[in-house]
Amino acid sequence: YKNTYKVESGSYIKFDSGNYQQNMWYKPDIISSEDDEEAIKKRFIELFGSAVNRQLRSDVDVGIFLSGGMDSISIAKLASEIASDGFHAFGAEIVDRDTSVAPDTDVVIPDMVTKDLGLSYQKCKVDYDYYNNNIISIIKGYDELFINSGVLVFYALSGLAHNQGVKVIFSGIGGDELFGGYPWQSGVIRRMQPFFSLLRNKVPYYDTVYSLLIQISKHLAIAYKMVSDFEVWRTQSLSIGYY
Repeated sequence: YKNTYKVESGSYIKFDSGNYQQNMWYKPDIISSEDDEEAIKKRFIELFGSAVNRQLRSDVDVGIFLSGGMDSISIAKLASEIASDGFHAFGAEIVDRDTSVAPDTDVVIPDMVTKDLGLSYQKCKVDYDYYNNNIISIIKGYDELFINSGVLVFYALSGLAHNQGVKVIFSGIGGDELFGGYPWQSGVIRRMQPFFSLLRNKVPYYDTVYSLLIQISKHLAIAYKMVSDFEVWRTQSLSIGYY
């Protein structure tokens, strides 16, 4: 389908007399805090704990889709302390995952974490056969344009949780802004921050230049995947909408 697009994040489309307009509904006010680090840390933990505790209010067992990232691990740690019973963890092992993104991270770390926390943990494998056998079912059940191959993993995890009778699920999706995603991602950010701080003071129209650099780096990453591992690229090409 030509000229068919997703609505931008945090936005909605308003139709009026055959015309349409995209509007932003999510515009958070970012306010710099003058509190010291310890006060900010204490307040964050209070808010984080309150949010997790509120979502644990359920009359059925609750689970979490656990990866090797800081986001889902942080939620699992806190939730396991609040809900001592009826809390389950589910993970996916992606077979033949691109070796440039530490393929064992989402396998080794969840095993360690769930063992330390004493959580019930079950895994499923996601490979090309699973993709071929389920892609039609996923698309039929998906209510928007399918441009993110990560949906495949969530479909597999959801099936695993359903088979165990777990209907309420936590995930770390959207938490990167708080916890930094994976350890290697936060490491990159820390190492690059002095460089970007220097640019901010020296380069005119810094925000525009920074955005351009990000776009160029994403396209270079796509080119690298196409050349180095075409099989992975063929699967991930569904995510082209994000680039």
